[in-house]
Order: sequence, then C-alpha cells, then structure tokens
Amino acid sequence: MQKLSMTQIIEEYWPLVLVVNMGEVTMEGYQTVLDAYGKWLDKEKPFAILNLRDPAGFTSEKGVAQAGKLWMKENKSKMRAYVQGVALLVSEEASFSKMQNLDTQKAFGYPSKVFKDALSALNWLNEEILPSQLTQESKSSLLQLLETYEK
Repeated sequence: MQKLSMTQIIEEYWPLVLVVNMGEVTMEGYQTVLDAYGKWLDKEKPFAILNLRDPAGFTSEKGVAQAGKLWMKENKSKMRAYVQGVALLVSEEASFSKMQNLDTQKAFGYPSKVFKDALSALNWLNEEILPSQLTQESKSSLLQLLETYEK
C-alpha cells in the first residue's frame, strides 16, 4: 500500500514562501523542495519560510536525510546569506513538544521558531524576520489558506 504524501510550495507571498509537508517525506517531494530552495537562493535576495507539517511530515523515506545533509553542506553559505528565518507550524502538541527547541541559528545561521498556530507564526515572521513586508491582506489570505490544511 502506498503512503499518502504531499509536498506543496506556494511562492505568491514572496519574500515569504510557504512549504507544506503532509505525510511521509518522499525523495521526490524533498527534491521538489531542494529545487525550490535552489531557485530562491539563486535570486540572491532575502526570504523567509513558513513550513507547515503534519505529524507524518517528520518522517521520511530512506535516503532523504542524507540527501538533505549533503545539500545543506553545499549551500550553507547561501543559506546564511539569504534565509532570514523559518517558522515551523505544527498541528499537534506531540510534534510541538519534540520540535520546540529547534535551533537553526547555530547550525545554519538563521533563526527559526516552532508554532502551534498560524497567527503567531505569521506575526513572528512579519515583526521579527521580514519587518512589515507582509500586508494585512497577505496575512489574511495566508491565514485562510493555512486553515484549509488544518482541517
């Protein structure tokens, strides 16, 4: 039986991008994300990421973690230069408790924070990471969009 997996990338709110991981992360889905990161880094402009994951989105096929480590090693300097921050939005308390102490600042040079609700994540991104770059209309639109994934 095939496991359900979905990776979706939404760029219409640039310089904020939304990356959605639902279900186990497949190599194909992860490559989609890495290709998108490459495109964003090639712009040589600052950006931030809002990453939404369900509990299964923290599991991955064999080889995904190794591919990610290699890619991060090769792109670390660009990541430090252009990624302004990452908000990780999780839907369950267990995932939040497990991930709440995630520290990307030390490893990759950009801040990250874990959130249980979309409004808090968007406020942090808009106030701390991309000061005043999200319009109220964009925030409202993003909140509506995120609600569709949480159902």
